Amino acid sequence: MKPYLLLSIFSLSMLISCIDDPFDNDPKSLPPITTTGENTFGCLVNGELFVPKSTTKSVAIFQKGFLQILAGIESPDTNLALIIPSDSIKVGFKYDLTDTLESYTQSNTTPEGRIIWFEKEHTRFGHLEISYLNKEDLIVSGTFQFEAINDLKDTLIVTNGRFDLQYIP
Repeated sequence: MKPYLLLSIFSLSMLISCIDDPFDNDPKSLPPITTTGENTFGCLVNGELFVPKSTTKSVAIFQKGFLQILAGIESPDTNLALIIPSDSIKVGFKYDLTDTLESYTQSNTTPEGRIIWFEKEHTRFGHLEISYLNKEDLIVSGTFQFEAINDLKDTLIVTNGRFDLQYIP
């Protein structure tokens, strides 16, 4: 009887190890586009996957006249910020990220300890669209893409961007 019990336990443990972990913190693809406050953020940066490994690395802040959408990854150390004035947020409207007085992007990377900033005035083209905004449940969702260049002529191409975040009021 004991060999069958051991075989059953071993078989069950092998079966469980084959099931995808819903809390897998090693993203291999972009998160789905959702509008339910899943606290997801993702995009491709120069063709490379950019998805924070935990919800503590992405945040939306809706304060002091601006909506700020921020996300970061650790390897390489990179942060992205998308900022639009909160007084004019419209669902379905594409915000031009090259308009430095209204909306902008910001990014920094530190490969080999070198800090490279892509500031708002270096955004060549791009847009951010809010697809969902719920001020009662504090949820903001949308998509974005942009291209920026820094003083060193490094180009940052961000495509397939999406976020679905519970924001801080």
